[in-house]
Amino acid sequence: MRKTLIKGALAIGTLFCASSMCRAESVKQPIIAQASPTENAKIAVLEKEAASGDVKAQFNLGRLYDEGDTIPQDYAKAAQYYQKAADKGLIQAQFNLGNLYDKGQGVPQNYSKAITYYQKSLDQGYEPARDALDEIYENHPDLKPEDNS
Repeated sequence: MRKTLIKGALAIGTLFCASSMCRAESVKQPIIAQASPTENAKIAVLEKEAASGDVKAQFNLGRLYDEGDTIPQDYAKAAQYYQKAADKGLIQAQFNLGNLYDKGQGVPQNYSKAITYYQKSLDQGYEPARDALDEIYENHPDLKPEDNS
């Protein structure tokens, strides 16, 4: 019973200790994403398609690395795949790449690049980019373009 409780607590990353025997370093246990054999086969196909220039495969691999649910999270690889898809005009890849630059995940934080990619996706009609741009401009008014109207 006690082993089951401890395993359950470690699985969610939190262990509440009632005795002085517990140590702080045992509280956080990383949960590592692992793909099943079927998922590994799908990922291998995506990698082959992405290498041949398939924009959807490039985006999907970027998303997998970004989210880290199926494979270990790797923002740098996510940025590389998003970049390839964004360069081909894929709206969601442009937005997600902007988000990585905005947060400095996998790439150096760069609000100018974030703005560029958010704007590219907004120019193609992706409305969530408007909120992302508004947030950057609210937090960094010096980056907001001058109103020339």
